[in-house]
Amino acid sequence: QAIAVSGLTLAGWVANDFLQDPQSAAIIRSLADRISSPCLGIVPKLADNEDASAYLNL
Repeated sequence: QAIAVSGLTLAGWVANDFLQDPQSAAIIRSLADRISSPCLGIVPKLADNEDASAYLNL
C-alpha cells in the first residue's frame, strides 16, 4: 500500500526463505497471491558471500 500511495510502480519483489520450512513456503505463496507484481526469485539462506543470482529471474 505504501508503494501505491507514493505513486511508484512495484516492478517485482524477491522472497527471502531463510527458514526453509513448510510454513515459509505457505507465506511466500500467500504473498505471491496478494502482490500483483511478479516474484523475481526466492532466495534461500546462503553462506556468507554466496552469490544469490542463481535464485533470481531477472
